Amino acid sequence: METNHATRPKDTVSGGCLTGRKIGFLKVGALSSKSTTRRTYYTCQCDCGATVDVNGYRLSKEMTLSCGQFSCRSKSMPQGGLANKHRSTYMAWSVICRSPANVAREWQGNFLGFLDTLGPRPEGTFLRKIDKTGIYRPGNCYWGK
Repeated sequence: METNHATRPKDTVSGGCLTGRKIGFLKVGALSSKSTTRRTYYTCQCDCGATVDVNGYRLSKEMTLSCGQFSCRSKSMPQGGLANKHRSTYMAWSVICRSPANVAREWQGNFLGFLDTLGPRPEGTFLRKIDKTGIYRPGNCYWGK
């Protein structure tokens, strides 16, 4: 089934086509055959390798950031003993990465870069920002109580 681009409204929330953008763990591809005149869907490639059709509104609002499989979130997690040793650090990193617009590019999809910058999370601490209005980036974050 071919999508009729002339009759399908633009994705007004994002201001146009999302094709080619990276949103969370998803690389937005072409319009999906699921698209209708009222709803736009895109075929997306997740970092874990899965292909999914995602509603354009949910993509533009960053409400959908992955295919939904845990493997896409754990792909950048170190394996073996390192994974167990740094699990709480990884969980803190994965929470901030749910909203990629608030995270520096060098930390998006790069747990080891995050770990190298901040070090392991000390017990009883939380990830804090120095400038609360800024993004999560090197120089603006620390482990605090």
